[in-house]
Amino acid sequence: VLALWLSTAAEFFLCPAVSVLSRMCNMNEQVAGVTLLAFANGAGDVAVTVAASIASNRGTQMAIGESLGSSMFVSCLVLGIIAYYFPFAPTKEFLRDICFLLVAVVWLA
Repeated sequence: VLALWLSTAAEFFLCPAVSVLSRMCNMNEQVAGVTLLAFANGAGDVAVTVAASIASNRGTQMAIGESLGSSMFVSCLVLGIIAYYFPFAPTKEFLRDICFLLVAVVWLA
């Protein structure tokens, strides 16, 4: 039921909005879909981070923890599952990005 509701909402609200924005910005619809949907996907994280920073004295620490936790979750769990089911040879750029993320997390923690 939830998947049906989400697909209906995306079909009637999200896709037309991306189409209009892509025409307004003179963007290809595929490029607009990738970039604008990525911004929309991250909007919730930004809203939670700002709300946590404003809410209390320790809000900034909570906001940093949320950002680091979500990035580590995606990097470790999701990439691990993908690598388990679809083995791939990591490229030099992939290893560089993962190492940079780990160094940033250790430095911020």
